[in-house]
Amino acid sequence: MTMMSDEPISSDRSGKSPPKAALWLGYAGLIPFAACALAVVVFREDLFLQETAGRALLAYGAVILSFLGGAHWGRALYAPNTRLQTRDFVLSVLPSIFGWSCLLLPLVSAGVLLLILGYIWQVYVDLNAMRQNILPRWFGRLRVQLTAGATLFLLIGGAALL
Repeated sequence: MTMMSDEPISSDRSGKSPPKAALWLGYAGLIPFAACALAVVVFREDLFLQETAGRALLAYGAVILSFLGGAHWGRALYAPNTRLQTRDFVLSVLPSIFGWSCLLLPLVSAGVLLLILGYIWQVYVDLNAMRQNILPRWFGRLRVQLTAGATLFLLIGGAALL
C-alpha cells in the first residue's frame, strides 16, 4: 500500500518542456482518431462499416473531451477560494456533458462535427488557464497541437459521413 506524500504539489508552472510521458501518451492518443477517420473514409462503400467507424470516432472523441476536463477538476482541488473552486469544478464537468450530448444526436456526422466545437472551446479554456499561470506553459502548447490533430481527424471523419 502506498501512502500519499505530505509534500505540496510543485508550484513551478513555468516549465517549458513537457514530461516525456505527456508527449508520448498525448500523441499516442491521436492514433485512434486517425484510425477511425481513415476507416470512415475507406469504408465509404459499406454504409454499415462506415457508420460503425463513425460511431467509434464519435465515442472516442467524446471520451477524450471528457478526459480533458480532468485537468480543471485537479486544479479545483487546490483553488485558493470558493469562487475559483466552483468555477473550476464547473469547467471540469462541461466537457463530459457536451461530449455525452454529442453521442445522443441521431446523425453521427452531426455529433462528430459538433464535437469539434467542444475541442475548440476546451483548448480556449486551457490556454486561458495557462495565461493565468494556473497550468504550465508546456501544457498549453501541447494542448494546441493535440487539439489540432484531433479536430483534423474529426473533420475528416465527419465530412466523409455527410
